[in-house]
Amino acid sequence: MVAVAARSIAAAGGEVTLPQYRTLVLIAARGPQRLATLAEALDVNQSTASRMCDRLVAKRLVRRSRSATDRRTVRIALTSEGRALVDGVTRHRRGDLARILAQLTQEQRDAMVAALNTFSLAADEQPIADRQFLEEL
Repeated sequence: MVAVAARSIAAAGGEVTLPQYRTLVLIAARGPQRLATLAEALDVNQSTASRMCDRLVAKRLVRRSRSATDRRTVRIALTSEGRALVDGVTRHRRGDLARILAQLTQEQRDAMVAALNTFSLAADEQPIADRQFLEEL
């Protein structure tokens, strides 16, 4: 799975590292959020998340904004370029997975979906294998 993720990110032009991409995916899935919330979701300290966001801001993939009511609160959101990168990597990854899964029997695919969803839920992540995607194969 790591190889599939790495190939998908590389196909996007090698613009981001795997940790940076994970940050983008969290923001894409959860929407604009406070830096502290993002750091918690990434399981890193706030200064690490801030440096990560500095790099993503420099690449124009996320933007920072301050709350109008509390200037201490910084929110992080995807830019249109960030959204396009996440969408492009996702399309590429789905293509790779479709090619891999097409080599399996339906019974093997069902077992894979169950295992991946169980693993994702145990890792406190969104289920990564959806039935509709598999039915498209």
